[in-house]
Amino acid sequence: MVETLVITDRIRVCFSGHGEGAGEMSWGQQAIWRVMQESRSSIIQGLASPAPPGFTAEDMAAELRFIMNRYPTMRTRLRFEADGTTRQVVEAEGEIAIEVADVDSGEDPAEVAAAIRDRYTRTVFDYANEWPVRIALVRRDGVLSHVVRAFCHLASDGMGFARMAADVFHPDRAALPAPTAVDALDQARWQRTAAGLQQSNNALRYWESLLRTIPARRFPAPVDDANTRGRWQVEFVSPAMHLAIPAVAARVGIPTSSILLTAFVLSLSRVTGADPVVTKVLVSNRFRASLAKTVSPIAQHGLLVVDVNGASFDEALTRTQRVAMRTYKHAYYDPERLRELMARVSQERGEQIDLACLYNDRRTNAEQVTVAAPTEADIHAILPDTSLRWAFPTPNLNEKLLIIINDKPTTIAITAMVDTDHLTPNRTEALLRGMEETIVAAFDSPARAPASRL
Repeated sequence: MVETLVITDRIRVCFSGHGEGAGEMSWGQQAIWRVMQESRSSIIQGLASPAPPGFTAEDMAAELRFIMNRYPTMRTRLRFEADGTTRQVVEAEGEIAIEVADVDSGEDPAEVAAAIRDRYTRTVFDYANEWPVRIALVRRDGVLSHVVRAFCHLASDGMGFARMAADVFHPDRAALPAPTAVDALDQARWQRTAAGLQQSNNALRYWESLLRTIPARRFPAPVDDANTRGRWQVEFVSPAMHLAIPAVAARVGIPTSSILLTAFVLSLSRVTGADPVVTKVLVSNRFRASLAKTVSPIAQHGLLVVDVNGASFDEALTRTQRVAMRTYKHAYYDPERLRELMARVSQERGEQIDLACLYNDRRTNAEQVTVAAPTEADIHAILPDTSLRWAFPTPNLNEKLLIIINDKPTTIAITAMVDTDHLTPNRTEALLRGMEETIVAAFDSPARAPASRL
């Protein structure tokens, strides 16, 4: 354990790039900014990793200069106006520092790197004065051993970070063509045009049609049990799902993302008794041609409403995919107008509509993952390797249930963040294990209907 962390040096990196200006925040920025405010967190993506062989401080400075020069979103800070509005400001040039921690021969550089990562991820960004990235190097006996990178979620989202990483680790960055992506400032300008307003209006009409008809509550009544109360993070890992999903997807000709979403919908229906199932899903919005190449945050919530009561897996899959296509289409809108819409419809219905359930499949190369065709014996042989662990409290959780499908190449790793006031530990575990059971059953016996509800 690192008791005292000392930064021994700072390497200053100057940068300059295109796209400077100031303006309103884009819809994607507004959406993640609201989540950050509600959770009192910068939702920082942090990683501490061993330095590649031969990697130097100069290499790290070149990498940092590259991303600062290339992406306007990395040169974006916020300006808080006197009237309460928040604007984005993209600078043309500036300076950023790489922190360096030198450790003695007896110290473990991996522990020091982890301590820096933890400090970076726990510390809220200074949005008005700090650039949205933190970089540190750990050296032992003068040799670079570890690199720490941390990014504020206001700079990008999962797919955006993946696109940025592809450019950063390109074997010849100098040969990359100039970026043509529509950055957040240009997105915000388009969103104020007649076409942008029409897009938002169409999406909000779709939301309103659902908000007026769905049940107001997502979960059973709160549990009055002090032993189960709290917001917790649960880690569920299933190698069996990893083997089974591509085979199921190949059989039905539908992407693995739809397989997993259907398994979640079916399992949530069983453990909560929900009919129909209502959940928000995080939509990347990069299927839109104008946004395909951007690294700016553009992901927004879509509203999925699907009835799977009594359906077989294949029937539920067809229904879920059909509804999901409409959901994705209507997930690009003005988030402040949606908040106003939800408040108005709740008032008119005389009850608060609860949408505090979110599903986020953040795998970036899910459909490129291939595994050898497994047998039923292969799947069942590794079922005992499934693990479920209640990890740690998450006091800043702003959903009652958040399901994250993590980007792991060799397994299906699901993070559940849950408010156990509304979904008990037993039901949470049943939900996660039910997803696995559904997919294994779809592999073993495709026509089998899902198990009855709890």
